[in-house]
Amino acid sequence: MNLPPETVLHRVLYVLHVALSDLRYLAKAGKTEQAYELGDTLENLPGFLVQWEDGNLEKIKSQLEAYHAKYSKTCWCEYAKYLGDEPAPDRF
Repeated sequence: MNLPPETVLHRVLYVLHVALSDLRYLAKAGKTEQAYELGDTLENLPGFLVQWEDGNLEKIKSQLEAYHAKYSKTCWCEYAKYLGDEPAPDRF
């Protein structure tokens, strides 16, 4: 298993935490298409984390940014920002 640097791992796990909370809200609100798209966006993240290689962070950012571009009017969190300059909380 080849893991990313600890700071990257922490940031991606935070994104998963927030996005899974959002997914729960979307399901409860009946926004099934958006929930499906978010789930589809997230499903590869664990695989990227345990088989880390150069370029994975950019792939993750790209997938998150594509989701946000599609749902920018109804998506209240820009997940990819936590993979850049925006710090992820120490605890979540």
